[in-house]
Order: sequence, then C-alpha cells, then structure tokens
Amino acid sequence: MKRGETVLIEHNSLAFTPLALCNLLNWSKKNGWEVIVVDVLDTLKPYREHAELSGISASVLDEVEVIKLGGRVEVGNVIERISVVEESAMEKELARLFEDIYSKRNVINATVGIEKLFVLYSGSLKDVLSLVDFMVSFVGDKRRKSVFFLNVDMVEKAQPTVLPMLEEFATTVIRTEKNKSFTKFEVLKSINPELEGFEEEISVDDCIEFLKKLNEKAKARTNPCSTFLSSLPALFL
Repeated sequence: MKRGETVLIEHNSLAFTPLALCNLLNWSKKNGWEVIVVDVLDTLKPYREHAELSGISASVLDEVEVIKLGGRVEVGNVIERISVVEESAMEKELARLFEDIYSKRNVINATVGIEKLFVLYSGSLKDVLSLVDFMVSFVGDKRRKSVFFLNVDMVEKAQPTVLPMLEEFATTVIRTEKNKSFTKFEVLKSINPELEGFEEEISVDDCIEFLKKLNEKAKARTNPCSTFLSSLPALFL
C-alpha cells in the first residue's frame, strides 16, 4: 500500500475484528509507523475488552493515540474529543486536527466504528453524502495511509447505498467473514493486480495464539495463520 491509499476492511457483526486491529498496531510499531485511531462512539472499548478476555495483551490499544468521536469511555492515549451531534461541525474539527497532525508526521489513520455515524445520520441524506465525501478526501493524501474498519451488516441496514460508494473510492477492499471457528479473508478490489482475488481462511484460535505469543515477544509457532497474519500488513500497507 502506497502513501495516499485507502483500505476498507469489511466485516460482519460476528467477526473478531480486534485481531486485525491488534495485528496492524503491532506491525506498525515494529516497522516505524505511527498509528492514530479514530474511535467512533466507543467502538474501541469492546475491541480492547474482547482482546483481553481472549488472552491477548491489550497494551498496544492502551498506548495508541486516539481521536474520539462522541462516546464517553476513554481507551488509549486520547489526544482529542470531538462531538458528533452536527456532521458539518465534526467534519470541520476533524479536518483542522488532521491538518495539524499530518503537517508534522506521517501516520497510518485507522478508523473503527464509522458505520455508527451512518446510522446516526441516517435521517439526513445530506449529512450521509457529506461524510462520504469527507472520507473520499483521504484518498491521495500522501501524508497518511488510511484504514477503515466497516461493519457491513450495520451500514447496509442503515444506508444500503453507502457501501457501494465506499467500495468505489477505496483503493483496496478486503472482506472478512466468520464461519464457525474460521475467518475468511478475500480481496475484493486492489490497485495492485497481484492482490486481486486473494483469499485465505484461517482459524480464529490459531490467530489468538499467534497474537498472544507475539505480545509476549516469544517466537510464534510456524503455521498458516502466523505466516499469513505477519505478512498481511506488509501486503496491504
């Protein structure tokens, strides 16, 4: 993934998304990238608790810089809180904050819970389209790489037309689906032809064990999950 690209990670409500976020944060930390998480309406809270209850160290989530959009529970190093009551005011504050941050350093911008804003603004098509347009502005901004975690179950019920718009502007679209104890990763779209159609199915239990070992700084056992997870950020970021 080059600077200015935007990755959309689609997941359903049953997917264990803390695995992907923790792996992204661990990879970024080891490879010299700073990550700023935009936490929409306390989405990061269950991410953290689910990870810890599964035996995965939540230290990377406690240390990461966080911009909170609404919500009341602080997880991570919260550097700014922005109200979501008015879409235009929220967008203006985010733009100001981003401009200040990205003028000083290059970062990966990871957003969790963005689907909740589409639910919140579902009564106003103007606000929904404005939010999509704001997200489009991320594409091509070479000061950052952007990753959006999107619950497709929620967004399709709230605003069925939004998902096609998001998929259209994203440079990479990854669909994750949980089937019993396995999670399937599929690349639906990529500007890198070599990644088009990429698929992998991995055991959730193996993924959890891999991250436990990674957080303990122990050598993870060699298995398809550890090989795939350790290479995933490098492929898409």
